[in-house]
Amino acid sequence: MTGPAEARRLHADLHTHSNASDGADAPADLVARARRRGLTVLALTDHDTTAGLPAALAAGTRCGLRIIPGVELTTMASRGELHILGFGIDLNHAALQTTLTSLRVASERRLHAILERLRQLGMDVPDNSIARDDDRRSVGRPHVARALVAGGYAASIQEAFSRFLSEGRPAFVPKLMLAPAAAIDLILHAGGLPFLAHPASLPEFERALPDLIDAGLVGLEAFYGEYDNALRGNLAATARRLGLLISGGSDYHGENFKTGRELGAVAIPPEIVEQFMLALGSR
Repeated sequence: MTGPAEARRLHADLHTHSNASDGADAPADLVARARRRGLTVLALTDHDTTAGLPAALAAGTRCGLRIIPGVELTTMASRGELHILGFGIDLNHAALQTTLTSLRVASERRLHAILERLRQLGMDVPDNSIARDDDRRSVGRPHVARALVAGGYAASIQEAFSRFLSEGRPAFVPKLMLAPAAAIDLILHAGGLPFLAHPASLPEFERALPDLIDAGLVGLEAFYGEYDNALRGNLAATARRLGLLISGGSDYHGENFKTGRELGAVAIPPEIVEQFMLALGSR
């Protein structure tokens, strides 16, 4: 538990990714970078895997940075994709790990389908250009975007997405997703706190909130890297009105990934971090 004086010192980033999924930094390197940025709390929330967490936790212990074990799950609702963050999860929870393995296998198939579409478009991105040395790592479109930049097919990761990889673009392939209620239930059973990530990504997201809350959603990511202060304030007000906790984070995937997504760039008010840490400690 943290007290008011400690809360004032907390500088948190509660949404980050390592190269265990689609981030660029190794987990220990991510922790070291976070420490250099002055962070005191870091949540590692890789997509569909907890493989990076043991190294991140060990690195955090060495340098005095509090690491929150997390995960990010992509789900499909009637109005579009919803991303669910799970904080404080049990890494050894059997059902969680079984589900994550299934999702990673599906992501591997999706990766090969994307690369085949790119080859049909005249872009030769070899499978081995997206190397993994551990099948617990999760692959995603940012891996392909970096390979497109490296191959000279795009000038930046943002261009790779906007021209080829985003929904509606020629190399887009849908991802296998859980139902939102199933993802929330999985996180709860693994001892975690389920939050809705970057909620404004879904049009009219507030219409989805009652069902998500009924399923067990406890929080909303209001202070998100790409959102301006007005939107962050509106989302925080929505969370308070509905009795939800509030989180925030950069959604960091690596240096020079996307504008607004720099590690530690989101200023989360200290009272928000305090409430989040109290809720996490009560689990």
